[in-house]
Amino acid sequence: MFEWLKPKSKAPAPTSGSDLIKAANGVVNAYDDYLETNPIGLEIRDVSVLPFPKKVILNAILIELAAEHDVSVRQFLMEIGLKLASFRERASAPTDWAWCLPD
Repeated sequence: MFEWLKPKSKAPAPTSGSDLIKAANGVVNAYDDYLETNPIGLEIRDVSVLPFPKKVILNAILIELAAEHDVSVRQFLMEIGLKLASFRERASAPTDWAWCLPD
């Protein structure tokens, strides 16, 4: 159940709605901790540096948004959700930026 919510390491899947929200909160907190210790600015980073797969983080943010009533918390969740766009597959590959380098 909830296989998509599994972190990169082994962890038991949640079994109820409240467990799902707690698991989503844990994912969002891990992602927020990463952003606090590694501010992103305008960089593009590889998804491999994220604490969970990008899709899991996005789904966790959406779950928290659905459950949250506080406007300021919802705004915060939307802001960190938008920062997920800065994480890409193979972003660290040298050929990704070759098109923008001068000859």
